[in-house]
Amino acid sequence: MIFLFLAILLLNCSPNHEKKILDEILSLEKRIIKTSDINDQKFLINEISKNYSFFLDNYENSDFHPDILFKYAELLNSTNKIDKAVFYYKKIYNLYPDSKFAPISIISQASCYDKIGKTNFSIELYNLFLSKYPNHPYVVDIKKLIKITGKYNTEIIKNLK
Repeated sequence: MIFLFLAILLLNCSPNHEKKILDEILSLEKRIIKTSDINDQKFLINEISKNYSFFLDNYENSDFHPDILFKYAELLNSTNKIDKAVFYYKKIYNLYPDSKFAPISIISQASCYDKIGKTNFSIELYNLFLSKYPNHPYVVDIKKLIKITGKYNTEIIKNLK
């Protein structure tokens, strides 16, 4: 019995199985881009979410782990699952601080906190971004965002003049 369980586990974590899961994810992502049917979109979002989660749980050492982690965080953010999105954005920054996703994950976390009215956290993260990535192409934009984070539209318009 234990041997059978180990055999199944090894088979599911093989490079071929990893490729199969990645191909399935890509296929689902392509389908969701093409559909305009709201029910189909909901179904596909659920399927993509399951596949992202499965991949992240089973292929932590994969070269694609940071990519899927970021995609999952973005999916959660886009479906207003803000707390979960923040969790995965933090995970990206903590596990892969030198990856291409690290700077964007900080910005995305800040944006999530701003969405839910936690502007102090948002500004703190924007400042972290500025200190960690002073030469990043988004520095000018982030400095502008700091000025308007947590402000009402009338205040924002005044600050932009």
